Amino acid sequence: MSALEGGVNRIGVSSPTGSGKTVMFTNLIPLLRALPLPRGHTSNQILILVGSIELARQAMTTISKTFPEYRVELEQGTSKGTGFADVTVATYHSLKGARLERYDPLRFCAVIVDEAHHAAAPSYLNLLGYFNRAVTAKEKNSKETSDDEPESTTSTSTLETRSNAPRSQATILGFTATFSRHDQLALSSVFDEIVYHQDVWDMLQAGWLAPARFTTIKAKIKLAECAVSERTGDFVAKGLSGKVNTEEVNELVVRTWLDRAAGRKSTLVFCVDLTHVEDLTEAFRSRGIDARWVSSKTADRDRKALIEDFKNQKFPVLINCEILTEGTDIPNIDTIIIARPTKSRNLFSQMIGRGLRNSPGKEDCRIIDLVDNVTNVDGLISAPTLFGLDPIEDDVEDQTVAQLRERGEEYQEMKALEEAEVARQEALAGTVTYEDDDDPFRFREQSELDKTKSFQSRYAWVNCGDNKYVMEALGNGYFSVVKEHGKYLVRHAAQLPKELREMRKSKSPYGMLQLAGSATQFRQAMAMADKLVERTVPNTMVSRLYRWASWRRNPATPGQQKFLRSMLQGKMPPGSEHRFLAKDESGLDEFDTMLCGRVIAVSTALKHGAKGRAEKQAKQTSAADKKKDRAKQKESARLAAQTVKVGKL
Repeated sequence: MSALEGGVNRIGVSSPTGSGKTVMFTNLIPLLRALPLPRGHTSNQILILVGSIELARQAMTTISKTFPEYRVELEQGTSKGTGFADVTVATYHSLKGARLERYDPLRFCAVIVDEAHHAAAPSYLNLLGYFNRAVTAKEKNSKETSDDEPESTTSTSTLETRSNAPRSQATILGFTATFSRHDQLALSSVFDEIVYHQDVWDMLQAGWLAPARFTTIKAKIKLAECAVSERTGDFVAKGLSGKVNTEEVNELVVRTWLDRAAGRKSTLVFCVDLTHVEDLTEAFRSRGIDARWVSSKTADRDRKALIEDFKNQKFPVLINCEILTEGTDIPNIDTIIIARPTKSRNLFSQMIGRGLRNSPGKEDCRIIDLVDNVTNVDGLISAPTLFGLDPIEDDVEDQTVAQLRERGEEYQEMKALEEAEVARQEALAGTVTYEDDDDPFRFREQSELDKTKSFQSRYAWVNCGDNKYVMEALGNGYFSVVKEHGKYLVRHAAQLPKELREMRKSKSPYGMLQLAGSATQFRQAMAMADKLVERTVPNTMVSRLYRWASWRRNPATPGQQKFLRSMLQGKMPPGSEHRFLAKDESGLDEFDTMLCGRVIAVSTALKHGAKGRAEKQAKQTSAADKKKDRAKQKESARLAAQTVKVGKL
């Protein structure tokens, strides 16, 4: 009311399922009717737009009981309003063409929209624009199809009627539990500001909703293999159904229900698709449980009778697919099973919300959530992730909201400390010169030398990338271990005398590489290479090739620095420049502080192809990083679209 009195006349209210939104907007009706009429308006009638006949009946019942003096009419199907009632309740798809023309927009001071997250759909935009000219149905939106409706619902007659309508300025109030949209259609085209928002967890803790207890079912469903829809940001139903609708997973769901909820009265189960609904129903029935199902293909009369029987607790388990996520008022539900993982915070909140209405004799609602115990999937919404916990590592069994919140806070604190310790260790590791000696251009991630922890050579092999390891033998040629065609080849190239090099007119100081042996396992190849070194290099020189040889810790001489600078000139692998040229606090770069062992490692790597491999790796890394960044930005945008807060839209 403060917002309306301040001149904002298109506002949104966000409150969880079960928190009483129908009661809220019902009690607003007399307050809205008491406000000064918008300019040019002649009456203070109220229009309430809903998405289904069930919601329409619910609203009419609540309004008539609360304000019996009001004349309340229904516009839906065969029921037609006069256009002159104090309050008209209408399904949005009924108000079009000639039916809409019976309603003079200047007679309505306010339009209340239930399930207002649908309001950005084309037919809603045109309908709301008829009552408030500030709502604009952009051309691109009017041509797009939406999950809320088929494209054909945007009728030509509605558009024509709207274009000829007077300049109406009715207040628009939107109420929903999920004031965001996965398809990113702009709610700001309808609403200026969200003036009230309560999170489901806050309302649970405050006692406005029925207490919730969470249990997670961990199953090997490999969600990382499921395709994600570009349009919705959620799992593609067909692929998801193939992962969760299996005999093993369905049996696990039923066993969990028998173990945790068999004594409860009313369980509502959410599935992926119709096949999943039918198969899971059969899994319950095979255990002697009276489970029944409802879907969009269920006839209206049968659906109404089935839901009424469920409300009256004539059977314990009702299984559905995308039919009871909104507009369902069954307060006696005391168990929710989410058998369809989701990346949509809205959908998850809608599903659990079905069980959070308070009801006489209802102590709490058990929420059983199916999670993947194989892979962590970015953006997956589940009970553990909502509280900052790890769905794989953290067991959630019979936990209340308060307990989960406390555990989540502890987990995040511990995670922050661990990340800080890892960063500290990495910083310390960077000060140990030997860490760089065998891997000068950071090939460590793909290095099999590091994967084979059980083998540690005493010699200073240099990782040149692509499973190639080389060691310069200080005047005794060089040795290499290279993986080719599934085998590790051990080779040695002898040092050529100066006279022979001059005669051959070769710049290389080495002769031809000679194969000394091969092995199928890396460890065997390195052991073979070490023995070859010991047979080839004079005993007096072998110790100088050790990784811990004292000369490696000596500062590089000016000559060595100059040699390496000239060698690197124009040959710097992409991404490596900062490691050599970055100045420290004293103004020195890495050349100034380089040790002898580092000079040998870098020059060896460059001589044996590290530059080309570094460039290749840098390109691959860059492409992968760009792909990750795009995915991260997309995921951030998707999550941001699901975040609701009070303020301007």
